[in-house]
Amino acid sequence: MVRAAETRPPNLLVVLADTVRADRVGACGGTPGLTPRLDAFAAGGIALSRLRTSSAWTKPSVASFLTGLGPETHRLVEGPRSLPPDTPVLLSFMASAGYRTALVSDSHWPIPEFGFDRGVNSLLVVPGAGSIRGSLPWLAWSMVRNRLTDAFRTGTPAEIRGARALSARFLDWAAREDPRPFAAYLHWMEPHHPYAPCEPSDPARPRVPVPVFRGMVPPDRSPPLPAADLAALTANYDDEVRFVDRAFGELLDGLRERGLLADTVVLFLSDHGEEFHEHGGWTHEHSLHEEVVRVPAVLGGPGLPRGVRDDRDARIEDLLPTLLEAAGLRAAGPFEGASLLPRYLPGAPPGTAAATTGRASRDASPVVLRSALLDGLKVIQGAGGGREFESWFDLGRDPLEKAPLGEPPAPLAESLRRTLREAREREARAPEPPSAEVEGDLRRVLEGLGYFGGGSPR
Repeated sequence: MVRAAETRPPNLLVVLADTVRADRVGACGGTPGLTPRLDAFAAGGIALSRLRTSSAWTKPSVASFLTGLGPETHRLVEGPRSLPPDTPVLLSFMASAGYRTALVSDSHWPIPEFGFDRGVNSLLVVPGAGSIRGSLPWLAWSMVRNRLTDAFRTGTPAEIRGARALSARFLDWAAREDPRPFAAYLHWMEPHHPYAPCEPSDPARPRVPVPVFRGMVPPDRSPPLPAADLAALTANYDDEVRFVDRAFGELLDGLRERGLLADTVVLFLSDHGEEFHEHGGWTHEHSLHEEVVRVPAVLGGPGLPRGVRDDRDARIEDLLPTLLEAAGLRAAGPFEGASLLPRYLPGAPPGTAAATTGRASRDASPVVLRSALLDGLKVIQGAGGGREFESWFDLGRDPLEKAPLGEPPAPLAESLRRTLREAREREARAPEPPSAEVEGDLRRVLEGLGYFGGGSPR
């Protein structure tokens, strides 16, 4: 790791809120007024309105963000797999550059068992950590609490949801006396299902159980909800997004009160979106349509452009090299993404965009989905169970993917097919990642989310 200039490096803070759709964040082209704190932050930084993630669920998406590699290369596409020990991640790059580092995770995926603690000096909060968690009293209490909150219906335990608590732990750590700059990764579980807003805008609104769907879209399709239930479900989700926005604003306030914000590069993003039956599925991991793969990202801090709304396509793999450049670092990592910052230099040419690709699969389905997008043309391919299929969309004319093309434009279509052939070949060549040892309470949590023989959605 090489520093580009002999200036004091900025702090670096990443806040990832699990399962935020891009169309809920105003700064990223979404619903106006739902996320005022994020929108205000974006006004002083960069908002990416066309960022797409690499997968339809957390583990491979986070791995792509933290390594700058696609799922076909890192291959963390199954539950019981860990990052290879020689794969560097964001915090290991920062630690090698002299940063103190912290992993603050509410999620059951970016944790030590799966290799995400590489380069971490301080592991502040993870599920299953600490002597009380996993004990019989804790298990009994969590079972009661899950039933009181309906979390048992979806497999998301109530005790792993607490953005404000994570922020408090992080702020205490960040404010410690230390001559080194800090780099931290916070992973909040809100607004992940079961959509249980702690500050509902309508306390009388019913809690609607999240539908369980085990298929892949296409070829599978789940039954719809009654209109009133769907409205309540999405309203509860939107209230959780409002809470995430408030929690993000409070976190910025906490940094400002401690005199840290002006020297900190902050990135807010999500790992994937959420589907509400737009194409026949529910929650996530089941499809590669835009409601799942287009995610919000807002970046700001010292030395970065202000007031930029970037409507060009970008990949989640681009964010790691972007953050390293924002911190004044040059890394020799074999990234598949590229820094976005050259886009914003005065007089910078438009450049040639790389195709955005995605991959989705589930333990319970033989179907593997792959997608590719370039110049507004998108293809979703599927194979498994003796079937192969392909759907094409012109996102310029049909951003909601409601009208598949009968015949895609030939030259660009062949380029995207070639991109997906190369992705499959790359995955076939990549070594299989090592197995992870998953036992005790963590295994119980993952079984509740549908892994290792569990029956609920992730």
